[in-house]
Amino acid sequence: PIGWRVFGGIPAVYDALASRPRGVTVEFPIYDRRSIYANATYMLNSTRHWQPLINGYSGFVPVSYLQAWSELQSFPQFEALEALHARGVKYIIIHRDAFAGRHGQAAFDAITGIASLAEIAHEGDIHIYRFE
Repeated sequence: PIGWRVFGGIPAVYDALASRPRGVTVEFPIYDRRSIYANATYMLNSTRHWQPLINGYSGFVPVSYLQAWSELQSFPQFEALEALHARGVKYIIIHRDAFAGRHGQAAFDAITGIASLAEIAHEGDIHIYRFE
């Protein structure tokens, strides 16, 4: 048998980006080369807002993705914020449960203290921020 899961639709929280000015977007956690397929959900979700994503997915892993993954592993630390700024990121989407599961609850909690992040929407464990 082939594994599958029921598609429950794209969460409505992504509508918060649909009417926003076009801007580079990243979703966290960002996955490494072995788990890059997990970004497929992010790509599906992006069809609700059509903002460009740093962490898309295809059968090919470009060097730029591996560089982004490496630079962003320390998020929300300053070095990762600088890397996001250098890449022109305007929107950050964080899946709290998965992010905290990989990086710890303290890393997620630290996000609220970052002045350059303003939450524009959240639903369930999905939080969307504007990054300046």
